Amino acid sequence: MITNKIVLVLGAGASMPYQLPSGSGLRALILAYLHNSSSGGVWKALRLLNENEGEINQFKEDFQHFEQGTIDAFLEKRPQYLAVGKKIIAATLLPCEKDDFLFREQDYRNLPKFFTTNIKRNTFVPLGGNWYPFLFQKIEDFENLPDGILSIVTFNYDRTLEYYLFRSLLNLYEYRDNDEILSRCVKMMEKIPILHVYGQLGMLKHQVENGQSYVPFGSSQGNNDWAERVENAAKEIHLIGNERESSPQFKKAHQLLLDANYIYFLGFGFDRRNLARLLPKETNLCGTPHFDLMQACADKCHGTAKGLTWPQRKIINEQGLSNILVRKGNIYDSNAYLRFQDLDIFDWLSSRLDPDNW
Repeated sequence: MITNKIVLVLGAGASMPYQLPSGSGLRALILAYLHNSSSGGVWKALRLLNENEGEINQFKEDFQHFEQGTIDAFLEKRPQYLAVGKKIIAATLLPCEKDDFLFREQDYRNLPKFFTTNIKRNTFVPLGGNWYPFLFQKIEDFENLPDGILSIVTFNYDRTLEYYLFRSLLNLYEYRDNDEILSRCVKMMEKIPILHVYGQLGMLKHQVENGQSYVPFGSSQGNNDWAERVENAAKEIHLIGNERESSPQFKKAHQLLLDANYIYFLGFGFDRRNLARLLPKETNLCGTPHFDLMQACADKCHGTAKGLTWPQRKIINEQGLSNILVRKGNIYDSNAYLRFQDLDIFDWLSSRLDPDNW
């Protein structure tokens, strides 16, 4: 049973074991799909939604020559592409949400041919093992879990974690055609807040009331309502900087981080903007408009540093988290037993989630 308040902060690396792309992988996927206008779910959705083909091609050309990398950064700089950009993100990521990737043993040596022939393989190789089942087992007793003892703040659009946890809960019971069991599992899931600070690919069925719209998990271009699903998912993605920073989700995240005993970063890339929005040095908390959340939370931060580059490690140091990595000469050594370790997510969680913390 969990006894300390823990917040998991998830970056793209946390979803990569389930064949969701990294930030660079998403860029590569989008460009690959847009360069193949004769087929594919992205173009199918855009045409069904009557998007202007000339604008899409201009988007493709401008994004290809954008040197700051991710689609998020591109759309923040080019708001004229915001509407079509959200639909492109949704149409690219929705087919990546697959039940089989969550509930079946995965062999990463046999990635889909498209990935291995059209995109650099290392953008899809997972940064950690199959860690969702491990987390589910550690939570153990959902029904008696204290409210708010475990919270999740994610920068990812995909809904794989909440889908996995809910389906795993249902599978503990004979739930089919049993509204009481379904309602019971929904209430158990409400004990674990999952905040998508940049939005998500629409609400899942168990997250809405009867009659409200939702975007089914496992959507693909084969669905008759594919374009509608893409459009609904796009509406739930938040991309403009000011919209993001002032969002209720970030405000909730700030309070969760302040109240936490431990903050665990998993698969997080430490982009300067993301870190500044998550742990601002001036925010309206504790009755003061200039509260330094970064300073207040620095000693509580732990996590994975697998695959972090030197610039990313430098950002950690510059943002006031200098006690995370030990400096040896001009090198930050992440292989020691430090707060941010060079381990896969599964291995890191296995070492951290001991009886003293849970």
